[in-house]
Amino acid sequence: MKTAFQMSNLLNRTVNMEVRTYNLLVTLQAMIKPFRYFTNPKLAKEPVPDQLEMISENLLVPLYQYFHSLIEEAKLAKGCASSSDNDLLILCKCFHLAVRSHMPSSLLPRLESWCEEFSTLLGCIEVHHRLEGDGELPRLKCWKRVLKIFCTLVNRHRKHVDKFLPKLSTMLLDIAAKAAYVMDLHPLQERVISSAFDTISNILETGPGWRLIATHFSSLLEKAIFPALKLKEKDIVDWNEDPEEYLRKNLPSDVDDTSGWRDDLYTPRKSALNLLGLISTSKGPPSPVLSNGVSSAKRKKAGKNSRRKDAQGTAGELLIVPFLSRFSVPPDNCPLTSESVINYYGALLAYGGLQQFFKAQRPEHLQMLLLNRVLCLYRMTFPSPFLLANANWVIGQFASCVPEELNKEIYDALLKAFQAPDVADLTWRPVRTSAAAALTALLEEEYKPVEWLPLLQAAVNGGKSHDNDEASLAFRVLGTAADVGEEDILPHLPAIISAVKAELYNHIPSIPEPWPQVVESGFSALAAMTHTWDASGMEEDGKITSETDWEKGCFAIGSTISELLQQAWLLRPEESANQDLSPPPSCLNDASALVAVMCKYVNESDLILKWKIEEILQAWSDLIAEWSAWDEEEDLAVFDAMKEIILLQGKHPLPHFAVAPIPPPPAAPVQPRSILEGMTTFISCAIETAYAAATWRACRLGHSLLHVSLVSFESEEITPVLSVRFTQAAIHRFMNLNDCRAPLSKPLVLLIAAFYFCSSSAVAQVLSETDVSGSRLLVWSEALTDLILSEEGPGVALESELKICVAVTLRMLEDLCSQNLLQDSKMVGLRNKLASSLLKLSVLLKELQDAEDESKDGDMDSEEGDTETEEDDDDDDDEDSEDDDKLEETEDQFLERYARRAQELEEEALDEAEGGDEEDGCELEIGVLSLTDQMPSVYSFLQKYGKQWMNESALSHELVREFMDNFSDSARFFH
Repeated sequence: MKTAFQMSNLLNRTVNMEVRTYNLLVTLQAMIKPFRYFTNPKLAKEPVPDQLEMISENLLVPLYQYFHSLIEEAKLAKGCASSSDNDLLILCKCFHLAVRSHMPSSLLPRLESWCEEFSTLLGCIEVHHRLEGDGELPRLKCWKRVLKIFCTLVNRHRKHVDKFLPKLSTMLLDIAAKAAYVMDLHPLQERVISSAFDTISNILETGPGWRLIATHFSSLLEKAIFPALKLKEKDIVDWNEDPEEYLRKNLPSDVDDTSGWRDDLYTPRKSALNLLGLISTSKGPPSPVLSNGVSSAKRKKAGKNSRRKDAQGTAGELLIVPFLSRFSVPPDNCPLTSESVINYYGALLAYGGLQQFFKAQRPEHLQMLLLNRVLCLYRMTFPSPFLLANANWVIGQFASCVPEELNKEIYDALLKAFQAPDVADLTWRPVRTSAAAALTALLEEEYKPVEWLPLLQAAVNGGKSHDNDEASLAFRVLGTAADVGEEDILPHLPAIISAVKAELYNHIPSIPEPWPQVVESGFSALAAMTHTWDASGMEEDGKITSETDWEKGCFAIGSTISELLQQAWLLRPEESANQDLSPPPSCLNDASALVAVMCKYVNESDLILKWKIEEILQAWSDLIAEWSAWDEEEDLAVFDAMKEIILLQGKHPLPHFAVAPIPPPPAAPVQPRSILEGMTTFISCAIETAYAAATWRACRLGHSLLHVSLVSFESEEITPVLSVRFTQAAIHRFMNLNDCRAPLSKPLVLLIAAFYFCSSSAVAQVLSETDVSGSRLLVWSEALTDLILSEEGPGVALESELKICVAVTLRMLEDLCSQNLLQDSKMVGLRNKLASSLLKLSVLLKELQDAEDESKDGDMDSEEGDTETEEDDDDDDDEDSEDDDKLEETEDQFLERYARRAQELEEEALDEAEGGDEEDGCELEIGVLSLTDQMPSVYSFLQKYGKQWMNESALSHELVREFMDNFSDSARFFH
């Protein structure tokens, strides 16, 4: 590469060279790119990689002279495009990637020279007019990249650039001030200005940077930040032509996360808001006038709370709030483009960016701001929609700290704005959207209005909008109201659910088109409402007065869900002949939640036919059979739906649960996948490939499906098939574990055990089919005995687990003894472990059953223990409050803490992959075993083989003695 650079066409101009410098620069960028991240985060101070040092010393540093010549060429172009801008851009990228995480030592001697060149390039930034044309793009990207380089140098390598900060600060302040009044810029020019604000924020977060920037706070606010916030012509155009883009660019939802290290803001307005938030919580500038202000503030009465003390002397109190108070509230019916509207638009945005500052103030300060500067807009007859949208946004930003006495007035104002119609040719969609977002934020802060019905009706009416985005937002508000309202909204839910279903009918596309966002939002709202209804029980604080009302509501909700899912998933008669048509796998999480509720509310067999339960479940099982996106938030509802389907099958058996009927003509006479087959495919996939928690849940459901199949008419055919499918999946996952004693081994081993008990020959065949020696069968058998006998690890503790293990241990011992398999020493060893396991399991089961009579006393003791724990927690809280006064950590402490955390995350990831701790304390479904006393079978077996085992020393004397102590009549089996 070094030789190629020396022979390239631009570095060696003496002859016509065939090697293009640009191609080599692109190659260099590809070589440096992998070093933009740390390679070993577990090290507190990771050394510069040797390869990066080599690349920097031999390739990047020698290119400085060429870089200098490119800068001189750009300087002569005076802001216009240059033929070498692409080379310049690639070189800037190479330098940025080289220093993004590390600082190669070869760059340090000339780092100041590199910075001087970059500052020369910053001096060429053109923001006075709009740049157009593809030829200008490389230069714009160069400017943006240089600003990112300075951000990186300040963040990662500040000690090397401290001397350069004064000059850099001056240039950045000049760029920000010049750009403030330009009305129409290219998007990349806006990114450049945004990056300039971000770099100032970076500098401000440092000690020397604050001393440099603080003296300019006033001019920065007046000449750069506030002009960037004021209403512009482009805003009005975006408001009408692209409301979604307007909201994204101008009313961001994350400005409360103010930081000097953010690089995801992208617009001058967002970056200016971020910088304003930082300035507001910084100490005020060290100027004489403001120092007097600080002194006078400190002379106020003592006894103020800690939040107030934190805010004393900040620039927000001394500079920003007084500056914003200059701009008065525009009068009613003020022209949209009047100076007062333009300025107050910026003032409202600025208030929204001061969330962290006002949180540190007394509550009455925020109350006064909202009353005098925000809520007054809602009382106008003809308010400016631009100001109203900003006011909604400001309220949303302060939702977490709104004074309680203002909640009702704010809620009423937002509800009114949420329903505001368009006026003449001007859309009010941003007003409605921002009001919906603010309402959602207010509800999420646990505000509960006195009357819920107006909000629910407004959300349903919003769902009728012809604009899918607005309808989608209205449904999201409805979902939030359902989550927060709980028992207060119960009487309204059946009617609201029916109304939402009617609206979704108009939006669900024909099969197999994927669902639009509005349908997914509607399903999400329905899932939230049905969850609230279901969680309430039959009576809740008198809201539902009788069992009859509850049953009527359940029937209405079940019918509504059935009608909606039929519309969404079932083929119409004219479509049934096309076997390739199937509903899209859209919104399966929320749809599965609705399936679960529908199945739960089937209280008589007639409803199975009336609600078309089988047809809906068959379509649903087809969808989940193709599931591949394993995510806990998504698949949990599928597992819950399966539990309800299994319960439904137990109460009202579905005729075609296990074997689907052949569809009538004109459809092809091909038997489709049954409900059981779809569920089996999903569970098998979860056992074999899903994350650990899903595998635990799938194994539990495997037990339930096994016992549902045992009581079905087709049990003789179904049970062996299930045994093979689940055993194949479980043994595959088990054999791939790094540690056979990992927590995840427990559900896998127990699932195989359950199927071995019910269908031992089929399971044994699976475990031996790919290994003639039967080693997988032996490995699983030893894992089972280790699970039972080990004092460490997950172990077996629940009654259902113990009964499964007793049953399968007996079955395996019978097979070993009856099939004359004890000629092999390995089998003899396994026999001995199984015999010991049988005795230990019997003892554990006896102790567990004896302990059930004392459980009430144990519960009372645990309640007293909980009280003591709460008191201890209070003490801990007091200790935590004392820790608040600790000194801020140093950079070395910060790096060491993050290195420790990286090590912990690696260990946690390994634990999660191997199962973690997913015990939920719930008994497994074991069918008739739960009603069976297994001790007679144990006695019978011991009577036959106990003395033989003692003679062969197969059992430890301690274990036999413990068994005889618990079962006093068992001594005769061993002597």
